[in-house]
Amino acid sequence: MSTPRILLVDDAPDQRLVLRAWLSSTCSVTEAEDGRQAVTAARNGLFDLVLMDVHMPVLDGPGALRQLRQHEREAGLPPVPVVALTAGTPDDAAATLARDPWTEVALKPMRKAELLALVERLAGRRPGETEPSVATPSVDPAIAQLLAVFLRRRQDDVAALTAAVDAGDLETCARMGHRIKGSCATYGFLDASDIARGIEQGAVAGNSEAVRAGVASLAAWLATR
Repeated sequence: MSTPRILLVDDAPDQRLVLRAWLSSTCSVTEAEDGRQAVTAARNGLFDLVLMDVHMPVLDGPGALRQLRQHEREAGLPPVPVVALTAGTPDDAAATLARDPWTEVALKPMRKAELLALVERLAGRRPGETEPSVATPSVDPAIAQLLAVFLRRRQDDVAALTAAVDAGDLETCARMGHRIKGSCATYGFLDASDIARGIEQGAVAGNSEAVRAGVASLAAWLATR
């Protein structure tokens, strides 16, 4: 059977690194960091499955999905399965599926076994062994080698968040909090993910002091790594 061709679309580099690490040994993985790049890639190549983040800059997931479906209709192509990736709740996932013609919705953070099962089901082939049914370690061994890059990026995030809140740019703080929340959860750092969730919620509420407190907590968490 041919190698599954996966288009992976997410504006968070950490998310792409992890999913690629899990898939690339037996799948052909093409990456895009926003919806516009995803549409261009889909028009220029054939894929067996698209994994696409919902919230992205430039062109979000739903917008990219609509353009992709229009291209398929105009070109007479069968619709490729497109899975929405979202860090929301199960209710959010149901609402996302109801609003737009996604094939499925998958909640972040995905575990390796979940991802491989999804690829097997939708792209027609299991791209590797599933994980044994044991307690999940704090960091998946398959991505442990990526930790240095992950932690360095979080240090950069602390600096960028500090600058943004000092400038009164809570929109950027909310966007960064959302991204950091998902990245930390993917790596198994649920405590840091909760801190980032507080940053996002504080920014959305317009509470600069809550954002500052969250950034300080994130910096303190990093100091223990």
